[in-house]
Amino acid sequence: ETQEKAALQAALQTTQFRMLQSQVNPHFLFNTLGLISYTAIQENAPVTEEVAYCLSDLLRYSLRNVAKGVTLGREIETIERYLTIQKLRFGERLQTRFEIEPALRQRQIPCMTLQPLVENAVIHAVEPLARPVLIEVRATRVADGIKLEVIDDGAGMESALAEAINRRAYRDW
Repeated sequence: ETQEKAALQAALQTTQFRMLQSQVNPHFLFNTLGLISYTAIQENAPVTEEVAYCLSDLLRYSLRNVAKGVTLGREIETIERYLTIQKLRFGERLQTRFEIEPALRQRQIPCMTLQPLVENAVIHAVEPLARPVLIEVRATRVADGIKLEVIDDGAGMESALAEAINRRAYRDW
């Protein structure tokens, strides 16, 4: 019984240590991004400063809000920060448009509802092509709530796969 208690105590200490580590890592990242931003200001490097700011905001948003609801406006701000970084990567190849009904910006939605869809559009629509791709984010009022859309004119997918998804018959294509 004493060995069992000692093993349980050791496991608890290990778990507590890992929890502390997981709290330290984001703190370290935010401090480092702050240092990069400050250094960029000192070196008159506004693009680097903007990337550090956008990345810091993205990390803070995803870590603090993932289990919460957020306003649609806050989700859109986060997407804009993400796209700022991606536009530096892709240049003119990545074009964006937002059509958000102003009154909907205050509506609550689950955190990270649109951001993964926008990220998916960048990965699958923009990356494979050399031509410019437009990603649109739309929010419109419908009778029973909000209609959120992420649309791109990128690479697309095989028509058979699209049909299977629309029929809800998709099985690890």
